[in-house]
Amino acid sequence: MKFKCNKGMLAEAVASAQKAVSLKSTLPILEGLLLTVGDGLTLTGNDLEIAIQCEIPVQVIERGSVVMNCRLFSEMVRKLPDDIVTMSLSEENVIKVECGNARFEVKGLPAAGYPELPSVGRSNALRIGQATLREMIRRTRFAISVNDNRPILTGALFAKEDGEFTVVAIDGIRLALRKEILKAGCGDEAGDRAGDGQGSGEGPGAGDGGGIVGPDLDGGPDVTVIGADGEELARADGDFSLVIPGKSLNELEKLLTGDDEVTLYSSKNQALFDMGGCKVITRLLQGEYLKYRSMVTRESQTSIRFKVMDLLGVIDRISLIAMDDKFVPICLDIKDDAIHVTSQTVQGSAAEEIAVEMRGNPLKVSYYPRYVMEVLRNIGDDEVTMNFNSNMGPSCIFPLEGDAYAYVVMPCSTRS
Repeated sequence: MKFKCNKGMLAEAVASAQKAVSLKSTLPILEGLLLTVGDGLTLTGNDLEIAIQCEIPVQVIERGSVVMNCRLFSEMVRKLPDDIVTMSLSEENVIKVECGNARFEVKGLPAAGYPELPSVGRSNALRIGQATLREMIRRTRFAISVNDNRPILTGALFAKEDGEFTVVAIDGIRLALRKEILKAGCGDEAGDRAGDGQGSGEGPGAGDGGGIVGPDLDGGPDVTVIGADGEELARADGDFSLVIPGKSLNELEKLLTGDDEVTLYSSKNQALFDMGGCKVITRLLQGEYLKYRSMVTRESQTSIRFKVMDLLGVIDRISLIAMDDKFVPICLDIKDDAIHVTSQTVQGSAAEEIAVEMRGNPLKVSYYPRYVMEVLRNIGDDEVTMNFNSNMGPSCIFPLEGDAYAYVVMPCSTRS
């Protein structure tokens, strides 16, 4: 194996692929990066839950492959001078790295022991702008559960159904839902969003298995194509419902840095996000996702319209009285077109009032402040509507128009 390449391009690919490498693994080879030289250079990181594969163009002198210790190799590449890098592999799996006046010789591992990546078929494919998907993940992943008691909630639901693509995350206290509407066909105008704020189906489905992802998506089956602005370019049948682990979404969000498109393929147990030069393969969580639709309703006994940053600022200030105790509640007393926010602890008490537009009955409701603040920080709009049916039922937040998103936060009980 021997090749030459640009140092900056190599460093960027290594930084991306190493996100999937285990720092400590029962399989030492998984602590390494797989380097494969074919038509170009492919770097692969894999911890058996998520794999990241990056391809860059290089001057190929001799094909081959080797596994390099990731920590050593990434630091070495990062600190090389900005020059052309030449790498060659000996028969004893010693890799020589030359860049400017720097020289390294490092022992590698045989590539034959590196686990093969799972194959993901072409069924259930979706093409969407990287910026669009990045925004959907960023504004929902805070609500992914970190509690392993309900493993299915440690991921986010990705669902395509009835001309809509929806991402949903639930941790038992909050729900976050973002939606992109799909056109009925190429060149058609986008349809109206449903007025109930509900997402698509619950529960992970099983797509067809298949071989390695093959040729270009154009003209293939089961395809929805969405541009970077959310506008659909083409559509064919093929609804799906799958649950992506939160860890995988954290790494995927970091890689969605461009304005190009990403194609999502899924099969029974795996999903593939193809960004062209970078691919992410992740296992899917198995089981029935929480039936959340009944939680997301616009029916209400009390409804308020408010400025998001105003209420966020008030809750942030009032919660200071709790010091470091995140389970000290705040109380919202809603009446007469105002919210009176209070909190009381052994340290003292705090109160503040803001004006809102109110419709319906007066209501007193309590929350743990952190959960409400994280919802408000991820909305992205200046003003929203919040609906209540009781002081212990789900509180639902919607945009002023349409149903591009919905957030739900559950109240907490307070001592009398």
